[in-house]
Amino acid sequence: MDQSTFVGLRIAHGLYNFVIMLLFIYQASLGLKIRKRRKAGQMPAYLTQKHRINGPIFALLAVFGYAAGLTITLLDTGQIVVFARHYYIGTILILAIATTFIISRRINGNPAWRTRHFWLGLFIIAIYILQIVLGIGVFTSFRPV
Repeated sequence: MDQSTFVGLRIAHGLYNFVIMLLFIYQASLGLKIRKRRKAGQMPAYLTQKHRINGPIFALLAVFGYAAGLTITLLDTGQIVVFARHYYIGTILILAIATTFIISRRINGNPAWRTRHFWLGLFIIAIYILQIVLGIGVFTSFRPV
């Protein structure tokens, strides 16, 4: 592949993952609404159902974005760890998403698991923002074609 193809793939990778980050922020907003209503004594069934349906889908979409980044880097450079910070933060992000998914399956009314899910969700949002900033740095480090 020529370098102009890789430029297009990098842009697509960045835009895709930015959209996925926005979906995670949306998912977090649903989680916060559920949390507030539950503490107020209401059972937000519709929001809870939406949150439970979206979670696994968004997690899978994040894994696809991570895999795309690895593939683009491997095809372009022949290595996986070229942009170390972006790679390691991305790996931490995917591990946090997987952990949150596993925790979500254990909640079943248990407040301790629900609290872990909440805090890990906030961590994911923060690390996603950091990952996007690092990705912009990676993208701007390339010389024009």
